Amino acid sequence: MKNPIKVYAVILAAGGSLRMGGIDKIWHQINGKPIIGYSIDFFENSKLVDEFLVVTSKINLQKIKDFFLNDESFFFDVIVGGVRRQDSVKLAIDHVNSLKEKPDLIVIHDAARPLITEYILENGIKLAKNIGAAIPVISVKDTIKKISNNLVEKTLNREKIFFSQTPQVFSLDSLLAAYEFLNDDITDDAMAIEISGGMVATFPGDEKNLKITQIEDLEIIKNLLVQKKSHLELEWSNGIGFDGHKLESGGPLILGGVRIKYEFHLKGHSDGDVLLHSICNAILGAASLGDLGQHFPSSDDRYKNIDSSFFIKESMKLITNCGWIINNLDCIIIAEKPKLKKYVFDIENKIKSLVNSPLAQVNVKITSTDGVGAIGEGEGIAAQSIVTLSRTKHSSNETL
Repeated sequence: MKNPIKVYAVILAAGGSLRMGGIDKIWHQINGKPIIGYSIDFFENSKLVDEFLVVTSKINLQKIKDFFLNDESFFFDVIVGGVRRQDSVKLAIDHVNSLKEKPDLIVIHDAARPLITEYILENGIKLAKNIGAAIPVISVKDTIKKISNNLVEKTLNREKIFFSQTPQVFSLDSLLAAYEFLNDDITDDAMAIEISGGMVATFPGDEKNLKITQIEDLEIIKNLLVQKKSHLELEWSNGIGFDGHKLESGGPLILGGVRIKYEFHLKGHSDGDVLLHSICNAILGAASLGDLGQHFPSSDDRYKNIDSSFFIKESMKLITNCGWIINNLDCIIIAEKPKLKKYVFDIENKIKSLVNSPLAQVNVKITSTDGVGAIGEGEGIAAQSIVTLSRTKHSSNETL
């Protein structure tokens, strides 16, 4: 046995791919492997899972057997699922419960999420051992509106709203009890536990653990999988940027491209946006392309009072011409006043739109100096950014 407890995984692949324009998404090939193959490979090789099962449609049953089970390196069960998700899960639970050696935990995973990681699964198993049910979640970045008849009813608090992902991990007993009397339609398996009155623990998911639901998702998943496959073939570079400016009377304050109502603004040749300036310096530095002042000098009147978003867009053009893409951008704003926490989501979304890189992860943090120094006395604001870039090793090193 691989674990002190027995863990059994279920891969759900019985859906009809209704939003895929006629494409059966589990058989769409990326890097010469069908989408479902990534999940099957994962659970076959995972040290955290003892056995696993594929629940598929009647039309795909023989195809899965022929494609995978004729290969002696694969050993798993496969059954036909039901019309709805919960029908398929109920059939899987009944199958697992009929085993001579029953597992302690069941892992349920969508075949349409090919970027599952051991880290997510390990965290889910740890929590589910104690709580009985655990799911990965990611935060909502955009403002959420409740709408009725095309009219906004109210704005929801996005700090309390999260997207759920799979793999979701449950004790066999809790899942059996929850599905025994389940009548409602559900869209994820944790809902069954919720409806039955059970507790569901959450832990951080992964924004790259995307689910393929429409054709446009295939290109994003392809880029992520190619990037994962060629990780060792990639060239990586990190850059650090810093900027700070004095505050002067008269608003608004502009940070990260977002206009903030405040009685002071940041003094500068442009709009004084220290956060965007620090990001530019990080991006340019990571690509060995100098710094902000070299490309956009304050002595040049063309940049007087200009929106600093321009600098980000031009910096992105420079690094793109050299083959670089942004993988991660981590920023920190250092300010005593004003209080900026409520603007973090808007700032992150603005930065994402400016770098225009759908695979980039952007994180913005706020801190203060606890009253120490000029910033602590409210005389200025500073920002620091760290960026990670990557490109294939055969990309040109020329700076254009």
